[in-house]
Amino acid sequence: MPQLNKVVWGRTKRFLDSLGFGFLFESKQKIEKVTLTDLNVIPLKGSFDFGYALGQYSETVGTHSDKTPVGRLLYRFKYQFDQEAGVILADLATELINSRNLLNSSDFIVTVPPSFTSRPFDPISFLAERISWATGIHWEKGVIKRTRITGQQKRIFDRDIKKENVESTFGLNDPWLIEDKRILLFDDLYASGSTLNQICQILRRAKADKIFVLVLAKTGYV
Repeated sequence: MPQLNKVVWGRTKRFLDSLGFGFLFESKQKIEKVTLTDLNVIPLKGSFDFGYALGQYSETVGTHSDKTPVGRLLYRFKYQFDQEAGVILADLATELINSRNLLNSSDFIVTVPPSFTSRPFDPISFLAERISWATGIHWEKGVIKRTRITGQQKRIFDRDIKKENVESTFGLNDPWLIEDKRILLFDDLYASGSTLNQICQILRRAKADKIFVLVLAKTGYV
């Protein structure tokens, strides 16, 4: 590969990451083992009854910012396609669900549809399938649908613009499934909460009994 300067390579790498092919140029380090007791589980606030993130995606010490153990696992899984990292994340999420009686009482899991459908695989589906199998909570596939194409939320840094970006973006394929049900809404990242809050409003209109949220990591927005 020709030698690229740092600026050009950085831009190239970010572009490849966005397409899901950044893993081709990564040298993988030995995966770290993480347990739930190692994490600082974060309560979340939003248009849902309650929710949790397994931890922060990154942390800042002085002027330096670095990914947390959860952030590193999520990066390896989502962008390097490291399925071992995905299994660890799914097992951590399963342990958290099983340790919270209300989460474990959910009637079924629903997932946020991906904003970028050309990835070689859908990481959320991989996780949801494993979590469903391990918890016994049925994963109801395809409940939530995208009604229009939007820009990726992670590329927008203004909270108001994030909210506008997902406005009228989601709908339900089978609204009748939601009525009087306790829903566990699952996603990978929580930044401004715009996406999850809009989906929760749709689930409320469909008369969901309770809505619980579980995400793998929270960024520094809120």
